Amino acid sequence: MAFLMSTETFQLAYDGDAIVDGSMDVYLLSPALLSLGELIKDANEILNGSSSESSLRVRSDFRTGSFEVSLILGQTLLEATKNLFAAHPTIDAAGLVALLFGGVKKAPDVIEGVMKVYKALKGEKPQGIVIDQSTHTTIFNMGDGNNYRVEDRTARLYQDERVTRSIDNILKPVSGLGIDFMEVRKDKDVIDRLEKGDLPSRMTSPNDIGEFLTSDADGAKLSNAQEMLLRISKVNFEKGRWTFSDGKSKFGAEIEDEAFNEKVRQRQEAFYAGDTLHVMLRTTQKLGKDNKLDITHVIERVLRHTHALQEPSLFLNSGEDRPEPDAPKVLPPSRE
Repeated sequence: MAFLMSTETFQLAYDGDAIVDGSMDVYLLSPALLSLGELIKDANEILNGSSSESSLRVRSDFRTGSFEVSLILGQTLLEATKNLFAAHPTIDAAGLVALLFGGVKKAPDVIEGVMKVYKALKGEKPQGIVIDQSTHTTIFNMGDGNNYRVEDRTARLYQDERVTRSIDNILKPVSGLGIDFMEVRKDKDVIDRLEKGDLPSRMTSPNDIGEFLTSDADGAKLSNAQEMLLRISKVNFEKGRWTFSDGKSKFGAEIEDEAFNEKVRQRQEAFYAGDTLHVMLRTTQKLGKDNKLDITHVIERVLRHTHALQEPSLFLNSGEDRPEPDAPKVLPPSRE
């Protein structure tokens, strides 16, 4: 079976005092690149369905100054499905890059590129959505008097929680000390640049990553938060502790991520044996007066839920009684 291939090259760059020698901490770079791969994979699935597959490769021409990595987005299209999607042409690699990061030339009134929308809205969700069929755009109302007109496919991507979570992770290095901004580049042109001031408040909270030692009346307490992959051993649909495995041992943890908990309550999450959660896990060790060591785990945010669909279902939502979110308003096509 024949395949068609399209490719597009772009660059991802970080800069700041921590990168003066052209090097970057692998613990910052690796999660960002993996999240970029997930972003492209999810965007391709949302826009193209099963008609194509995407891949992301790193090219080894690292450049000094800022830390810049050159990336090649590759897309494979099944020849057998080509005619089936004639009415809705498959978006190729160049189109995916434009819809994710925007083009070099900026449209005067319409935002194209999920990263540009993220920057304009500071990663927040719109309070109102109006679909304008006459211009193939979507109007995001932020509730503060600001309205943003967004290209319709870009708007579709931005409203998917998987996409915004991946962008959060790509920008996570910028939220720390020593890295001031991230740029997406096409050769010598800067497509977009995001600085610390463009990040949402959830990215700049002091307890996202790090370690701190405190003390109270009962003794010393040491806490740290880090990203981890956890396998679900036992779910808990009421407020309380879930059971997870980190590959070595099992432990209980409460989930503080209210957005994730709400999706569970609204039956928008299905769980299968072998499912994993990509989380921000806070672990606290407390040494009491009797010298007893107590350890607690709390999941601050659920970054991604990965299904193991080949396994029997632990909990599957039929969706029949799922409350529907408020539908966006639709403006009819122009009669002109």
